[in-house]
Amino acid sequence: MDIQEDKTTGSIQIAKVNSESANINGEIWAKSFFVSQSLGVHPWKTLDAQAISLQDLRSLPITDYELLLLGTGASHKPLDMSATQFLLDLGIAYEVMATMPACRTFNVVSSESRKTLLAVLF
Repeated sequence: MDIQEDKTTGSIQIAKVNSESANINGEIWAKSFFVSQSLGVHPWKTLDAQAISLQDLRSLPITDYELLLLGTGASHKPLDMSATQFLLDLGIAYEVMATMPACRTFNVVSSESRKTLLAVLF
C-alpha cells in the first residue's frame, strides 16, 4: 500500500508499507524496527516476531516520547498483561494496531510535530 507523502514537516517519511517491509526515506526495512523524527530508524531486536513482550518494550527509548505506536504485524495482536501494565505505570499514551495502520498514523502525528515513537513487527 502506498502512502501519500507529506512534504510539509518531518524528515522521516514512510512512503510505502506492506506485510513484509516498509520504505522509509527510500530505504527498505524488512525486519522489525523503531523510528522517530529525532532518532531516525533503528533495528528492533524483538524476542518473538509474533508478539511484543515487556522485555521488548524495555528495549525502546519510550520515556522520551509523548506517544508510542506499536505495529504488531499483518494483524492486530494485543499486548500481554505485563507489557500493558508497564506502559500504564509509565503514563505514556500508546496505541497498538497492525503495522500498516501504525505506519500511516506515525506519518500523520509526526507531521503535527508530536514526539512520537513507532515500533513495528513484520
